Amino acid sequence: MANITLGELRNLWKTVSDWVSGTGADVPKVQDEDVKEAIDALQELIGEVSADPTSNTLLERIQQLQTEIAALSDKIDDLTDGNQNLKVTLSGTIMEHYGATVAQRPEATEVPVGAAYMAVNTGDVWQSNGFEWVVL
Repeated sequence: MANITLGELRNLWKTVSDWVSGTGADVPKVQDEDVKEAIDALQELIGEVSADPTSNTLLERIQQLQTEIAALSDKIDDLTDGNQNLKVTLSGTIMEHYGATVAQRPEATEVPVGAAYMAVNTGDVWQSNGFEWVVL
């Protein structure tokens, strides 16, 4: 089989297409051998579904992309709920507490050492030492 470039194939198909659609002035000079050679070249580039392996063909690359897209889709499904919202889990300890007044402040023993509480109405701030609240 002769080496045919993609550009040559494109030009051949354009000439035939123009002639068939009536926009081309030249009747293409296409021989049976030219058509078979073009089809063989395309088939070699694309690959056959039944070919095993389909190494380094367009078909193999498409199959690899399909596999990768399916894997990404599965990962997205694992990370989202049914409405495409990300599933998020917060972990850790809340170290800042707020309330309108000092009366809403939790016991100093109920929060981690170093936690702060602010009475929003007065702006006063305390920090827990694990036993009591210390005014800051």
